[in-house]
Amino acid sequence: MWIPRWLWERYRELRLKIGLNNSFSFKQAKEIFSYNRNEMIYKTLNELERMNIINVERSKNDKRVKRYKIVLELKDIPYADITIPTNKQQEPHGFLSSTGSAAIFGTTSAKPSAAFHRMYSKEGKQQITIAKKPAAKTIEEYLAENIKTYKSAEPILAIVKKEKIDFRKVIRNLNSFQIRYLGALLEILNKKELAEELYNLTKKDNRKFSIFPKQVKKVPEKYKKIAKKWRINLNIDVVNIDEL
Repeated sequence: MWIPRWLWERYRELRLKIGLNNSFSFKQAKEIFSYNRNEMIYKTLNELERMNIINVERSKNDKRVKRYKIVLELKDIPYADITIPTNKQQEPHGFLSSTGSAAIFGTTSAKPSAAFHRMYSKEGKQQITIAKKPAAKTIEEYLAENIKTYKSAEPILAIVKKEKIDFRKVIRNLNSFQIRYLGALLEILNKKELAEELYNLTKKDNRKFSIFPKQVKKVPEKYKKIAKKWRINLNIDVVNIDEL
């Protein structure tokens, strides 16, 4: 489990001032987070509850009042994007040539000392930044990403043809323009049933849109008809479906 830096820092304050497995109220949290508005404090507590870092229960004396309890220790919670020092010495990066010249960063006018201070910490120790490893993308997420940025049609068509895709997941986060772009490409692939389904979703949208690529292609007549149906200016060569 990874939590963002802002949340980890607020958790740390709570942990140090409240302690582990000690019950506290919103009023106590408000005193600790005196620099935040109520909305931000509620957000903090709700996020910590959602991640099972704190437990929430109703007060025995007044059921309208929530009581909170920290149930995870600091060391058990990794945090992202925080730079921490290590005991490992800095190692030279080889910014000086073997002749000892000052050819640094593509120029001969820079002083070696300036480069040194840019690359080394004052303590002479290396620092590391803990970063959250991005989750592996599903094929649906990868496809949606390409559609959202209106990537060239050919690679999108290749994905659609070769992979088993849940299109409900793909279109979940696409706007009308992007769904129409996907629909036009599906029609080129002769996936008529799915294309028709997307067409029915977007047929009331009469706006026309264009994709402005770096390279303008000569669009075949048969694709121009598809483009007209989907109210889009396609920019695509003849696609050999068998070669995808």
